[in-house]
Amino acid sequence: MATSHARVPTANAADYLLRLSGGLFARTPTLLRDDRRTVVTLPNARCEIVAGAGFLDITLTAASKEWAAALEDLVSDGLDDAARGEELKYQWVLQ
Repeated sequence: MATSHARVPTANAADYLLRLSGGLFARTPTLLRDDRRTVVTLPNARCEIVAGAGFLDITLTAASKEWAAALEDLVSDGLDDAARGEELKYQWVLQ
């Protein structure tokens, strides 16, 4: 198993979380969400995003480091689309 984490600074964390949940993850059958947290369980991975005061915490757990890296790209791209112009900064830490 591999875990990847990023804390993304943004004043619009809750808004972006809801947009991502309604966009990228909308058709995922194993979606748990509320206004501050989204958890998506995929066949070989899990994605948890928490909206805090001024940041999004993203934790990815995957079957391999390669799959975790691919999910980093998928989630980053989805959040960038949700941000609609705000340049988000990601510092992924893969373990």
